[in-house]
Amino acid sequence: MLLLSLNNLSLLFLLKKLKGKNSIDNSNKEYTQEESLSITTIIIGCLLYSITHFNLGISVETIFINLGPIILNIFLLSNWIKSKRLEYEQLQNCYSSIFDQKLIINNCQYFALSERETEIVTLLFHGLKRQQIAEKLFISIRTVDKHIERIFLKTGVSSRERLMEKLRFINKL
Repeated sequence: MLLLSLNNLSLLFLLKKLKGKNSIDNSNKEYTQEESLSITTIIIGCLLYSITHFNLGISVETIFINLGPIILNIFLLSNWIKSKRLEYEQLQNCYSSIFDQKLIINNCQYFALSERETEIVTLLFHGLKRQQIAEKLFISIRTVDKHIERIFLKTGVSSRERLMEKLRFINKL
């Protein structure tokens, strides 16, 4: 038990030392979430060895054993959600910066798309999903699918990406 506790304490010491070396200026003494989580895990590990060794209670031991993975999973899941939201926002910004509505409408007319199909193409360019398009236009998802299918037939493409590429650049040729 003593060796395991010393091992965890040495890990704490190394983390503290690395924090000092890795910071650009020594005025920033705050820990990141990852560092705080690591330190908390190590401290809980030290306490767990003592609790186990001195038979302080199975319930306390069980709480410590189960709490660590739960906290870790919550932390990892929240970071994953944040990264996915950031990716989505970047993709939306990319779509909105590239999107030239007049060019798209002219290209829709070039392919003889109906007014409703042009509306759906415009919403596709804004990054909306089938369900969102259906809600926005007050039609069923099946109707949206049929419109998209006819749009693909008229333009000669088989995916949204190809459709966007084709309608974005056709007049530039």
